[in-house]
Amino acid sequence: SDTSYLRLQDAACMAVPWLVCIGFVLVYSALLAKMRRIKEIMMKAQRFRRAHVTRGKVVMTIVCLLAAMLVILITWQLVSPLVWVRVVTDTDQFTGYPTESVGHCASDHFGAFAG
Repeated sequence: SDTSYLRLQDAACMAVPWLVCIGFVLVYSALLAKMRRIKEIMMKAQRFRRAHVTRGKVVMTIVCLLAAMLVILITWQLVSPLVWVRVVTDTDQFTGYPTESVGHCASDHFGAFAG
């Protein structure tokens, strides 16, 4: 049916920010966690002490940043999700049927979430 097709388009619209944001957070939180680990090792080395950085500290950095991003994405999903919008740009002069249209993803409060 026509409504299931539109629901799939709406899901595809909202999947893009989820995939981009989760990927971004995973990549950069891992880099940040490694930099924190190196900083701790270097600080201990200055005092000639052995550094023991636990996995828990590294994982906690990633989990905290991922949780923050999930809160933002879930809020966006609930408050103002992206939906597929099609705008007719040209119609047949005799029949009035659309001959050309443009589609895009839109949201009422897109700027609040995507800045």
